[in-house]
Amino acid sequence: MPEEWRRNLLVPIFKNKGDVQSCSNYRGIKLMNHTMKLWERVVEARLRKVVEICEQQYGFMPRKSTTDAIFALRILMEKYRDGQRELHCVFVDLENAYDRVPREELWYCMRKSGVAEKYVRVVQDMYERSRTVVRCAVGQTEEFKVEVGLHQGSALSPFLFAMVMDQLSKEVRQESPWTMMFTVDIVICSENREQVEESLERWRFALERRGMKVSHSKTEYRCVNEREGSGTVRLQGEEVKKVQEFKYLGSTVQSNGECGKEYKRHLSTTSNSQTPNSTMAKTKELSKDTRNKIVDLHQAGKTESAIGKQLGVKKSTVGAIIRKWKTYKTTDNLPRSGAPRKISPRGVKMITRTVSKNPRTTRGDLVNDLQRAGTKVTKATISNTLRRQGLKSCSARRVPLLKPVHVRARLKFAREHLDDPEEDWENVIWSDETKIELFGKNSTCCVCRRKNAELHPKNTIPTVKHGGGNIMLWGCFSAKGPGRLIRVKERKNGAMYCEILSKNLLPSARALKMKRGWVFQHDNDPKHTARATKEWLHKKHFKVLEWPSQSPDLNPIENLWRELKIRVAQRQPQNITALEEICMEEWAKLPATDDTCE
Repeated sequence: MPEEWRRNLLVPIFKNKGDVQSCSNYRGIKLMNHTMKLWERVVEARLRKVVEICEQQYGFMPRKSTTDAIFALRILMEKYRDGQRELHCVFVDLENAYDRVPREELWYCMRKSGVAEKYVRVVQDMYERSRTVVRCAVGQTEEFKVEVGLHQGSALSPFLFAMVMDQLSKEVRQESPWTMMFTVDIVICSENREQVEESLERWRFALERRGMKVSHSKTEYRCVNEREGSGTVRLQGEEVKKVQEFKYLGSTVQSNGECGKEYKRHLSTTSNSQTPNSTMAKTKELSKDTRNKIVDLHQAGKTESAIGKQLGVKKSTVGAIIRKWKTYKTTDNLPRSGAPRKISPRGVKMITRTVSKNPRTTRGDLVNDLQRAGTKVTKATISNTLRRQGLKSCSARRVPLLKPVHVRARLKFAREHLDDPEEDWENVIWSDETKIELFGKNSTCCVCRRKNAELHPKNTIPTVKHGGGNIMLWGCFSAKGPGRLIRVKERKNGAMYCEILSKNLLPSARALKMKRGWVFQHDNDPKHTARATKEWLHKKHFKVLEWPSQSPDLNPIENLWRELKIRVAQRQPQNITALEEICMEEWAKLPATDDTCE
């Protein structure tokens, strides 16, 4: 590993509580080389594929978050409160957990988790000869080595710590939600106080014998539906602090199971963010007093530069306010032209977010959502608002219904042919069948008409029930042009398909002047994969391109069929015979169009 990757800068950040002079009230964050972080992400992705972390771990795990752990704990409390039964919970906090992990214990836990030795050596190389400097008020300290603990601020450290906790707690943890872990925060639940005390002691012993330490001051105990005299729990002979509420992963959890304080906290946070002095509410707009003061200073004879320096306002802003006062004799905001917006900026963000999460949301749903919020709008207003946000109502595209096995087959096909040169694809003959209806929806047509004139004969396309009959065609093409096109008049089977290939495939290859070793492509239709078809292709020594199932969209001949159907529809055939003749004529004209087959 490059030596510059081994140098880290440690920045102490005050926790905004306690004595400023105490080092324990600072959190150290390591700033590492950006390339080193990318390398850590690569290693982490490899490790996650081979290491399976227990379900009790919620921290930094895919498809898990703090909300899952909070929800599980609240539901457990509600069930016991409804059943009038006691639930004992201990919230365990580990003291300086990342900094206390012994390196030898880390290597041991990685090997026990099934990590290959080569990856263990990779992580060891990251920590070997690692040097750290601390940024302080007087500059930077001299370099020193840190030979214990995980790197703070590292992209790999959370998963390494989860791996260590998974191994250390293997013998003491219970199934979720009786035991839940979020990195250094552990919750132990039980129906009995003695059991939860015993579990706490077993956790302490399992962690401290391997170098970790339980924080006695931050570990707290709480009981739901507590009976009189239930007491508290002890940790190494000392009573654990008993609380009626606890802030778990940022959410206030009350012993009575209610959420009133949590709601009030959210409301107070929201109201504080909207106060004039809050950072969230700061805008570029100056207060009315400041604008009036600018005018007063201007009338006193001060220049724009002097006013700007005195009030801390840009010179251009001062000039704009003075010009507005000279023109309109006011510094108030002038009303904008046009009708006022019906939807507030917050409402616009809300409906944009809703549509982004669920594109199938209707305009009626959005109208109802805004109406419940106190804003009455029409569907046209919703459409205009979404259009201004770059969201336009479109028809959903139809795609093949793919099962997981089909997805894997398509990915395998794409990876195998990802680096194939263009010359190889030019040496492929693509084939398929298609059905063309006499009065089918083979093309679209735009008309310019007046209102209520949509049923005028000039503005309509005649159709017949069930398409008015159809013909089945088989064709092939390559990058050099289309091959033969024939009509299939009978129900096709393996033997008939072999006859079609024998009469049309080789003549098409000769007419297209395919290079030696050309490849034939067809899909996985039953008649294409029949034993008779496979034997015939093997006998003729044809190279067949392996094709993933349920992949008509990958075959470029579908674009050629689309072009053919549009041309046929424009000529408006009136019967099946004319339909077949027009198909043959238009197929023969396809090479005349530039880049149609290429």
